[in-house]
Amino acid sequence: MLLQHPNIRVLRHPQGTITLWSHHEKLCVVDQAVAYIGGIDLAFGRYDTPDHPIKDAECRFVPGKDLYNPRIAGFDELDKPYQELFDRQHNPRMPWHDISFCVTGPAARDAAQHFVQRWNNHQKDMMVSTDACDNDASFMSLSLGGELHRVNSKSFGVHRRYGYEGHEDDCCYVSRSQLRCLGSCLQMSRDRISCCGDMTQDKVDNEMRVCGPARGHRVPPLPGHGLKKCHHSVRAQVLRSGSDWSIGTSKNSGGAWTENSIHQAYLHEIMHAERMVYIENQFFISSTANASPDTDGDGTVDSYELMSEEVGTVFSSDVIRNQIADALARRIEKAVTTKAAYEACANKTSEMQDGEFRVILIVPNFPEGAVTDVSVQAVLHYTLMTLIGVEVPDKELVYDTCADARRVGSLVKRVQAACQRELGSEARWSEFLSVNCLRNHAVFGHVPVMNQIYVHAKVMIVDDRVCICGSANINERSQLGSRDSELAYRILPPLDNLEGDLEIKMNGKPHMATKFAHSLRRSLWAEHLGIEDELSGRPGVEFIDDMLGDPVCDGNYKSVWLKVAQANTAICRKFFLEQPGNHHCDLETYNLCRSVADYEINPGCGDAERQYRENVATLRGKHELEVQPRAQALKHLERLRGHLYEYPLYFLNRDLMEGNLKPSFGDAEGVIPAMTFT
Repeated sequence: MLLQHPNIRVLRHPQGTITLWSHHEKLCVVDQAVAYIGGIDLAFGRYDTPDHPIKDAECRFVPGKDLYNPRIAGFDELDKPYQELFDRQHNPRMPWHDISFCVTGPAARDAAQHFVQRWNNHQKDMMVSTDACDNDASFMSLSLGGELHRVNSKSFGVHRRYGYEGHEDDCCYVSRSQLRCLGSCLQMSRDRISCCGDMTQDKVDNEMRVCGPARGHRVPPLPGHGLKKCHHSVRAQVLRSGSDWSIGTSKNSGGAWTENSIHQAYLHEIMHAERMVYIENQFFISSTANASPDTDGDGTVDSYELMSEEVGTVFSSDVIRNQIADALARRIEKAVTTKAAYEACANKTSEMQDGEFRVILIVPNFPEGAVTDVSVQAVLHYTLMTLIGVEVPDKELVYDTCADARRVGSLVKRVQAACQRELGSEARWSEFLSVNCLRNHAVFGHVPVMNQIYVHAKVMIVDDRVCICGSANINERSQLGSRDSELAYRILPPLDNLEGDLEIKMNGKPHMATKFAHSLRRSLWAEHLGIEDELSGRPGVEFIDDMLGDPVCDGNYKSVWLKVAQANTAICRKFFLEQPGNHHCDLETYNLCRSVADYEINPGCGDAERQYRENVATLRGKHELEVQPRAQALKHLERLRGHLYEYPLYFLNRDLMEGNLKPSFGDAEGVIPAMTFT
């Protein structure tokens, strides 16, 4: 790239300084006025459409290495982009589901400010002198008007009314609050770039000075003023995960600090949700236990507790501290209690809270790679433990001097326990929580094939009113702030309509939402359910009381969302045994099903055929599974709707409970700290 044009600059983080963490953010800023932030990487295999096809035998839209399926083959020889990784005539690609936001205005300038801070941090670490920059025309220091400053949680908008432990001292470091415009103009050292004028004015006089042959080149006004008026008016706030290693906090503010504003925003929005939390994320590794070092609950952290925290960080590196799963469990438990009181009331009124609350979580069927990979199994271990693997004890845990009982248990187990305790049946847990994955199918020759759609999105939509979208996964690496660097946008209602700019219905009752969040959630539901969105292509956003409109009412949540997922899963379980499911109690069963499917997709002869027949006999005999001829699935494919399936909560459950999914000391991954996978 550096050879293509003298104005192109590439700067990498100094090698050898960080071994476990990565710069995970995905950011593109144009002229400090337009910013793209989300989950999409600039890499092979990422291009896709909402249809998420798994077949491209004619090479119509994914040429070369864009035809990607890590279960079949990984990337190699990247200098040969049109050389294919496997036979596209007989093998499926792995579709890629991702989301990014485009934001204009002052919030885009904040994203540029973040880039400047990162660039300068790495440039200083490289210790490149000014003369050296002139000689090799590689690096330069950047500066942007205004500096990052510390704000407390209250001014950030994260209030502690819900009494969350462990985050009382958390702070956010932002370039400004989400309500105050950034009036300063861009300046860069050594007269490289100068912009004069106020960003808020319609007429802006901008001049860019760059080194090389294009010095003094005049550029047009910053974009944003002439953009097509089809965007949504919102408040947008930049959120980050960053610390000294990633953004150089000690270089700018007289002392190192860590920002975890993404984690704080997730906790805040979940705990203040009124009707619904909708999450799509590549990972779901979180804690439902107390994350505070104040283990005895006396309100202070003594030397023993501090030492225990430090020792735990070093030696117990698989301890999970982010509390997103706990926040979801708490909010659902509150809804369960409210619903129990509502159902017990003999004289119900329209003003009473009915307790109807939904949490929808969409994650990949399994991590990127093959289930047989040790690293994939390690991530599966922590994901399944978060979702289903930790039982709720008979008695809630109470520390020595702590007056408050603290619940523990995996997310689903806690919801089940709450339903049993308050509603008399743990089977009602699905009224409050739905865990899903995405798949698609195609016919290769006369053989039906199914593959997971890899969920790489990192988005949360709350009450069709607030959105958080960016690069941050729900795991330790992304949420703690001290590990991977991350960037996200928090999208809030516009200033002139702080409660929302669109009235919709939730559970049949009036509810204020925002046009942006509501239309985004509708489009995602339409894609996953295989339903045409009537709002698509319309110039404005309005509420339509159809299968996509009210996401909380039983007619849409139970009769559409849950029903479609259940029906699709039943067909998959019958004809596509190789797809991860609850019938795979261990890796042995999964490998047998996978081997049978691979033979049916790419038949062999001789020993391969003999092994196939033996595997089928083993599945039918030892594992008591009904193996259907794959050709019989052809007449059932038309019954599949959309891409939505139930997540197999008991996938590899026997191996999970026996600890077989965690790397052993004999594996190369076994010598890597467990925090690498969390």
